[in-house]
Amino acid sequence: MKIREKTYAVIRAEAARKKEERQNIVTDLRRDEKFDGLLRSANALRWDRVLKKGEEKEEAEALLKQTEKEIKNYLSEKGYTEDVLYDTTTCKLCNDTGVFQEKMCECAKRVFVDLSEKRSPLLAGLPDGL
Repeated sequence: MKIREKTYAVIRAEAARKKEERQNIVTDLRRDEKFDGLLRSANALRWDRVLKKGEEKEEAEALLKQTEKEIKNYLSEKGYTEDVLYDTTTCKLCNDTGVFQEKMCECAKRVFVDLSEKRSPLLAGLPDGL
């Protein structure tokens, strides 16, 4: 297997590992009745905010903000940040898989360039930043 293919496989495997890790954390959190209740309340309030008008809508928005604050506090108590609930990726095109429209994504190409620069004997001994 070529170096490029190996690196490409590593990028995809790391993205899959991160996604699975996040899913496992969320699954564990959802087993907690308090947390699951908070998530269900937040989802219901999001719908209320969309469907209701006037004062009822404002009340739903206020309750949603309070519920989201409780979720954030709960996650903080458990040692997590709020973004554990969402897929966070560094590349919005390929979602860190390295593939976009059946071709190598620009982010993967940048990784290859960075790696080749680090391995290049022409650059050995040069000061950092050049």
